[in-house]
Amino acid sequence: MARTTFVTEEPVVLEGYQAVLKPSQYGYSLSAVVDADMVEKLEDDRVETLKWAESKLKNPKRSSLRPEPWEEVSEGKYKVKFSWNEETKPPVVDTEGSPVVDNGTPLYSGSKVKLAFYQKPYILKDGVTYGTSLKLLQLLDTRKTSLTFVMRWHVLLRTWLNKSLRDLSKMSANGIQIQAGGAGC
Repeated sequence: MARTTFVTEEPVVLEGYQAVLKPSQYGYSLSAVVDADMVEKLEDDRVETLKWAESKLKNPKRSSLRPEPWEEVSEGKYKVKFSWNEETKPPVVDTEGSPVVDNGTPLYSGSKVKLAFYQKPYILKDGVTYGTSLKLLQLLDTRKTSLTFVMRWHVLLRTWLNKSLRDLSKMSANGIQIQAGGAGC
């Protein structure tokens, strides 16, 4: 059985609670909204993937198929869900291709990302319940403000503030009075 990798060509929006870089009490998870074109591709792949799972069932006549790992949330929009553990944690990278390793990096509901993932068949231990799940391979944080950019911005801001404070000190040392407030403030 060949595995198909799906990639969201355009950024998708994260929706709901996200535990991408830091696990919640239930582990890591991500939910995103994809369009109908992506779901159509997933449905085609699911047919082939389920054929493999059906060939491994103990008793196909008594089998129980689980629902798709996506659900329609509005016209042409579908919510997909992913979960993983520490051992299968997918890489998260920024727009420069640098790994995002800071657990404090905000990836919340409303963030725009690109996803690479595949659909995996499963059969539960009972041998008759089966379905497919989605497994995340990589996440690209598409925001322009990467951590590197933010750090550079902070350095520039700190440099400007230090220069301004030195200029104020020089003015005060030269007897120039500085008053706060006024019409322009």
